[in-house]
Order: sequence, then structure tokens, then C-alpha cells
Amino acid sequence: MSVYMIYGGGRSGQALYRALNNDKDTAYIYDDNQSIVNAISISQCIQLLDRIECLILSPGVPRQSQLVRMCHNKGIPVYGEVQFCLKRCQPKVIAITGTNGKTTTASLLHHILLCSGVNSYLLGNIGSPVSTVLRTLLPSDIVVLELSSFQLERYDDFNPYISALLNVKQDHIDRHGSIEEYIRCKCNVFAHQSSNNHAIFNYDDTVVRELSNICLAQVHYYGLTCDKGTQYSTIDNCINYYDSNNSLQTVQLHRQEYKHNVSNIACCITASSIMGIEPSIVEQAVSSFVYPPHRLSRVATVNGVDFVNDSKSTNCASTISAIENFATYCLILGGSDKNEDYTQLRNQLDKCVFVACYGQTGSAIRDALRNIGCDVMLYDCLCDAVYACYEQACNYPCPVLFSPACASFDHYTDYAHRGECFVHIVQSIADKVQKN
Repeated sequence: MSVYMIYGGGRSGQALYRALNNDKDTAYIYDDNQSIVNAISISQCIQLLDRIECLILSPGVPRQSQLVRMCHNKGIPVYGEVQFCLKRCQPKVIAITGTNGKTTTASLLHHILLCSGVNSYLLGNIGSPVSTVLRTLLPSDIVVLELSSFQLERYDDFNPYISALLNVKQDHIDRHGSIEEYIRCKCNVFAHQSSNNHAIFNYDDTVVRELSNICLAQVHYYGLTCDKGTQYSTIDNCINYYDSNNSLQTVQLHRQEYKHNVSNIACCITASSIMGIEPSIVEQAVSSFVYPPHRLSRVATVNGVDFVNDSKSTNCASTISAIENFATYCLILGGSDKNEDYTQLRNQLDKCVFVACYGQTGSAIRDALRNIGCDVMLYDCLCDAVYACYEQACNYPCPVLFSPACASFDHYTDYAHRGECFVHIVQSIADKVQKN
């Protein structure tokens, strides 16, 4: 019987606690928040350190914490939760990371695999924690694993069958301290792969393209600008690639996609080709795929004004990607702070006709965007910002784009809660217009 200490009592920590105790091992949970279910005190935790086999960190736990340092000093191994679980069950893993687009890409690839008859699990930063299926995963199963920089922070031996790096932009500097450390964490998705593995890189992202040069796995590219690998065309609305037999294949897109989604689809097609999935199956799966919510989702049209919910946009790079899809628009920005440099938005808003800022970062964004050629106004709350944008948008009309470029934790539980609140505000506007 082994004894384990889990640091972090959130969803993944509780799932791992149940899995290990059901396995007839013994697991304990420590959390800085002592009100967490099943959590022991720090004094109890310290008393158990000489008995535990390893310390397992939930994704939100920083590696600089005092308990982690204590374990290092005692020679106790420290693993991330995903790393620990995959060591125990060893399924075939397709790991996807990037600053933006991880959830959509992982979800679509999982959908393609299911449509092809493959027994696939969608785990990690999306869906269920790996620990929820720890006792049932088989080596023959496929795990599509969405990984954040937090989850990759501690990985020093990760060798998935397929890795994919979508893009690298400045994000989570409040956690990692520098862009260099953030990139190091992202690189862990492919850094320990061998020549038996495959690594997929977005050729259109110059940072990602350069990082591919240090990869030891078999490298595959996708993008609009690449002259090899999987190429997508927004003009022909199709994606072309060469399969394992070096035969040219085409996947037709049967609906108009946002530009960044076409890129995500191309990544999935590259992975599907490596897995040997027929183009016809991929095409059907892409056509039937339902995108996750809060990602450029059209909420309603009121008096000719489209309201677009992009609450998942939690950094400037994601907002810049979103606005590329619109001719003119009114934009809502703001939320909690992640040490973003909002001046990087300045040269990207030439098509914007009005900006409404709110939240913890509202005044900083307003100051960063002074004199950009359109009005930039500060509001007390999201509701006031939405109403103000609607009034301005009616003059054109043009869309109201909620793509906040910030995290949501100043007023909301997460980006989904924030997006749902935006939807409710839009519905109240639609109801008032209808009554009048």
C-alpha cells in the first residue's frame, strides 16, 4: 500500500483522492483553504511527509510554494496531477496546448476520433480530469489531452504520441513571471518526445515555427503560409494535405468558419492524418461539430445589431484574433488583471468605432487606448458597457463584440459565468426593444 499527498482540493484533486483511496492506497489532501472537503491541516501534512511516496500537485498550485520546497529538501518526488495519472495507466496520448484555441481544437479532434470509431477520452484542462478515469483507462485507449501552461509547468518526462503547439502569445505572466518561463512550460508538450512520436506546429506563428527546430519528434506543419504540410485556404474554403502515402487529400468546409477556427481545423486534420483517419470521415465530423460556447458565439440580433459573445477571450492575443473577423464593430474590454500589456491592442483597432471598458482593468485599458481614433469610455459594470455599445452600434449598425482580453475573476466565477451574464444582458435589451 502506498501513501500519497495531494496538494489542492479542487475538482481534479478530489477526483484523484477518490481514485487512489478506491485503489486501496491511501491519499490525503492538503489545501491552503482549510474549509476544502477532506483537507487536512498543515501540521498534519508535515507529520505525514516522511510516509508519503510523492506529492501530487493540482494545476493551480504554484511550484514555488512552501510545501513543494519542503518535499524537494526531503527528496520526496513532486508530480503534477496529469503527469502522475498518465504514469499509472499509460494510454496513447494526443496532447494539445497553445495560448488560444486549445479547447476548440481538442474538442474537435475528440469528435473526429469518435466519428471514426476510436475509443477516445477528452481530458485535462477541458472535460474531466484524468484522475476520473484513472482506474478504467487502457493502453489501447486514446486520450485527447488539453494542457495549460500550469499543467505543463512540472513536466520533465512527457512523451505523448502526438503533440500540438497552436500558438504562443504573452499570457499568465502573473503566474510564470516572464514570457520566457511561459514558453518553457509550453515547450514541455514536445520537449521530451522521441523520433517515434509526432509533433504538430502552426507554421503561421513565427514563435511556434522557431520552436519546432528544437523538436526531436517527427515534425508536421499546418497553416496558411506554409509550403509543406497541411495548408488551409479561406478562399476555396477547403484544407489540403498529403496523407501517409504522399497522396494529396482535400477536406471541404461546408460552412463559413472564422479564420482562427480554420486554423484549428487544419491542426485536427493533421493529427487525423497521422492517426490514419479517412478524409471523408474527417469532413463529416468537421461539418457536424458543435463549437464550445463563449467563443465568438452569436447571441442575438437587435435592430440590426449582432451581439457576439467571446467571453473566453482572456488575453489580448485572443481579442486580436477575434476582431480580424469583423469589418466594423463596437468592443467591450475589461476584467481581472494578468499583467497584460494593453498597448498591444492600440494598432489593432483601426476598424473599431467605439470601446467600452469596465472591471478591475477598465481604467488601465482606457489609458492604454487613448487617442486611437474612436471613443474609449469607462463604465462601472458590464451591464452599463453593453448598453452603451448597443446605443453606439445602432448608428451604423455594426456588431457589439464582447471579447474582454482579460480574465474574469474580478466579478465572475470564470469566463463561462461571465459569458452567461453577457447573454442575460443582451436578452434584457432584446426584451425591452420588443416591448416598445
